Amino acid sequence: MFTTAVLSSLSVAFFYAKRKQPKHPVSVLPKSVEEMAVTAANLAVARASSRWAIQLDYTPKSIQVVEMILAQLHESFKAEPKLVDVNAMAFTFGAYIGETMRRNHHGCFWQHDFDCYPLHYGETTCFPMAWCTTRIAVGSAENVWSKYQMLTKARQLFVVPQAPKVRSAAAGAF
Repeated sequence: MFTTAVLSSLSVAFFYAKRKQPKHPVSVLPKSVEEMAVTAANLAVARASSRWAIQLDYTPKSIQVVEMILAQLHESFKAEPKLVDVNAMAFTFGAYIGETMRRNHHGCFWQHDFDCYPLHYGETTCFPMAWCTTRIAVGSAENVWSKYQMLTKARQLFVVPQAPKVRSAAAGAF
């Protein structure tokens, strides 16, 4: 009788456990580096809002705001290094900087390269996560807003303006 009750209880428990499992397992791993960067950047937006009451909007000017957040993280790191997860903060806010660049500048894309995630911008490669790591650890000499400005200004210097296409009168342009 006892054995029957135990087996009956186990079969009911197994039935309910099986029933609660999703029919289609949900993957928690990102499918691409870009998806991972978008997820991390969205986390930066949420963290800035909840922790500092700051709104990040993926505009280039918002990188200045990220610089201010990283400055605060640097001060916290100097005071008590064990309390700041430099890698997590750098990855999150570096992804935000990279995503802001990708969304505002044509020709930007992420690439996975071992444990780093370079952002390609035309012929230039930059490492926004590494920017943030050194900013938090080293201080204001590693200002991410200045790095962003130098990168985008340098890129503009090397862009060759395209001559407008001239259509002839024979082609019906006039």
